Amino acid sequence: MSIVLKNTNFAVSALAYDLDQTGQPAQLIVTDYTGFSQSGRFMAVIWSGGTASPLDDPEREIVELVPFGFPGFESTFNCYGGKEGTQKRNWAAGSRIAHVITAGKLDELEAEIGLKADTASAERIGTVSVKSADYSMNGAERAVIVNAGASAVRITLPEPAANTGRVFIVKRIDAGAAEVRVSAKSGELIDTQSADILLPSQWDRVQLISNGTDWYTV
Repeated sequence: MSIVLKNTNFAVSALAYDLDQTGQPAQLIVTDYTGFSQSGRFMAVIWSGGTASPLDDPEREIVELVPFGFPGFESTFNCYGGKEGTQKRNWAAGSRIAHVITAGKLDELEAEIGLKADTASAERIGTVSVKSADYSMNGAERAVIVNAGASAVRITLPEPAANTGRVFIVKRIDAGAAEVRVSAKSGELIDTQSADILLPSQWDRVQLISNGTDWYTV
């Protein structure tokens, strides 16, 4: 899921005509559409024109608005009433309406932020494997530490298609003369080349990311 905030600014206006919500969606027309999004869906609050703030009107209503979408009708919206536990009702011309971030949208934002944070944490917490012999990565690793003090070591990267957007690190820790190679699987490329990456010296490292097809150093 992704959250799209079509407009982040506050907009306030009044109903140009009576709003009859007997049928859904109802047609809502505002006197001034400046600041109201002309694409997507967004939430708004309607309250009595006799009160200064929606907080002062216990009968205020949260609605979802969708722009009518035709040139010359920028002030007209399809209105879906009774959102976020409020009561759907008819409103007289002159009633106030504001485009706002509602409690429901804040809950949605909080849930999405939590999901993104959990995903980011899961990406950071990969396993760290220490290898002294040839090894084929399976995608569970975050990093592979190579000790080639005894003999040459080849580290083979996992399938790029199963690891789109993932970043992996291979680092050499020994000071020996044996070769350390980082290879892609057969038919897959690193930086558009079929050649291996060599880590000839102690503490050399390479960091690679998958685009879903091949690997690229980053």
